[in-house]
Amino acid sequence: MLLQLLHRPTNTLQPWIREDQQIPVGLDRATFYVVDVNQLEPPELQPGEQAIPADPVITITDPDSQEINGTVTLGWEVVSPPPPPPDPDWDRLRLGLQTENGFDQAFRAAFQASPMVGTSLSSRLDAFQLGGNYSLFLQGLQSALSLLPAQEAAHIAIEFLALSQACNMPSDFLEALQDLLEPPTP
Repeated sequence: MLLQLLHRPTNTLQPWIREDQQIPVGLDRATFYVVDVNQLEPPELQPGEQAIPADPVITITDPDSQEINGTVTLGWEVVSPPPPPPDPDWDRLRLGLQTENGFDQAFRAAFQASPMVGTSLSSRLDAFQLGGNYSLFLQGLQSALSLLPAQEAAHIAIEFLALSQACNMPSDFLEALQDLLEPPTP
């Protein structure tokens, strides 16, 4: 028998407070139930499944007892892990930058305003794809957008975020891109 205290207001288990497993004298029964905890063995799993702790099943059989008030059964839930996220579609992203939603015109305008910014943006995208470090690419994107009129830059930025999401770009990149595109709140 494994006794624990069930904190009644929150339905949370608290460790037993005596080493000898005896009921404490003067236990506040308005706040605590004494429960016997039954831990079930993990189930047998099929390939690709995993067992996670299930919500406890609390059964109070005798709320007025001065000994044990009920049981708590700790079981398992069998789940299949979610599928891995799809790989980034770099070809679609590059094609989109060349053909969709005015990206090409916007980047040409940025290149004309500053050839260094335009040239570095492409090489920084290559470095992002090969090495996974997107910070230089985002800096280049921010520089390119700053060369455009504000309304056009905002439109291109929103479209680029949508394209990046559609192309399964890494979630940390999408978060950093979102942070880059949102103006700071005062």
